[in-house]
Amino acid sequence: MAKRIKRQWTDQDRLAQRERMDALYMEREAARAKATRKSAGFSYIRGDLHMHTVYSDGSGSVDDMVRVARARALDFIFITDHYTIRQKVECKKYPGVWWGQEPGAGPHHVCILAGDKKFTPCKKMRKDAERLRALGHFFFYPHPCGWYPRKWYSEEQKSALGELGTQFAMEVMGGIFRVAAFHDEWIEANVALWDRYLKAGCRVTGLGATDSHFA
Repeated sequence: MAKRIKRQWTDQDRLAQRERMDALYMEREAARAKATRKSAGFSYIRGDLHMHTVYSDGSGSVDDMVRVARARALDFIFITDHYTIRQKVECKKYPGVWWGQEPGAGPHHVCILAGDKKFTPCKKMRKDAERLRALGHFFFYPHPCGWYPRKWYSEEQKSALGELGTQFAMEVMGGIFRVAAFHDEWIEANVALWDRYLKAGCRVTGLGATDSHFA
C-alpha cells in the first residue's frame, strides 16, 4: 500500500491560509452583527474605543485598522495611540473614525477620547481627572488590573482608582493580544475590581474594548 505523502506547507501557504481563515471569521462576525441589528428591535451602534497603530506600539496602520473594522461591521473606532494624536490627520479621512490618546498617568494608563491637543498627565490621579473633566473630555482607565500575558498590577495600583472620586469609567473587557480566548483571569480580575468599587458606592461605568495592537 502506497504511503500517503503529506503536503509540504511553505510560509506563503501558511500566510494565505491564515488570511483565508481571518476573512471567514470576519465575514461570520459581520453577518452575526447584522442579524442582531435586525432582531434587536431597537437601534444601536457598535464600535471600539481602544486601538493602537504604528503611530505608537501597534503593528498596523490606520488604514489597516479601518479595513478590519469595516469587515467586522463596526460603526466607529477610536485610534488611541500612546502619547500622541499624530494619527488624527489620517483618522479624519474616514467617517466614523476618531482619534484619542493613551498616556501613562502615574500608576495607570488613561485613555482620552478625541481632544485636539496632546494631554500630558501630571501623574497624580485625582488632579489629572479634574483637568480632563474641566476640558470636557471623556476618559477611562484601561486594563485596570494589568494586561495579558503576564503584567499584573499591584494592590496599591488598583486602590489608586479610589483617588478619582465617586464617578469614573474603567475598562472591564479588554482584548490586548487575545484573538480567540477572551474570558480569562484578567477579565475576571477586572470584573471583581469593578464590583469592589460599585459596592463601595462609586458610580463606575464599565467599558469593553479590544486594545488591539494589530489589525
